[in-house]
Amino acid sequence: MHQKTPIYKILSNEDWERFQKQGVYEGSVLDKSDGYIHMSAASELQGTLDKYYVESESVILLAIKTERLDEVSLKWESSRGGALFPHYYASLTLSHVQWRKLIRSDDYGSYNVQSHLGRNYDRFL
Repeated sequence: MHQKTPIYKILSNEDWERFQKQGVYEGSVLDKSDGYIHMSAASELQGTLDKYYVESESVILLAIKTERLDEVSLKWESSRGGALFPHYYASLTLSHVQWRKLIRSDDYGSYNVQSHLGRNYDRFL
């Protein structure tokens, strides 16, 4: 069953450039080793950024409309702290992307998701 709110994929700038050129995204090194594309719900974004992207000055945040995904390939599975995370067992195409946003870390290497998503952030929690 698809949700009405988007799910999110965080990409390095290099992965986003490659995705745009190829029109398809097979996943990061971690995604490929795990066999699925790691995604996040809005409530999980801050934790994902803090855990995996602290060394990056900026990342690309993609909002993915779940109704555009293959329903059979999208699974909500227990992960960090027992929370259910969206995992996508297929490739993403540019048609899956609802919108994208460049997010920059602050001077301390931290990200503030709410400041980048503004009013939209609360709506998706």
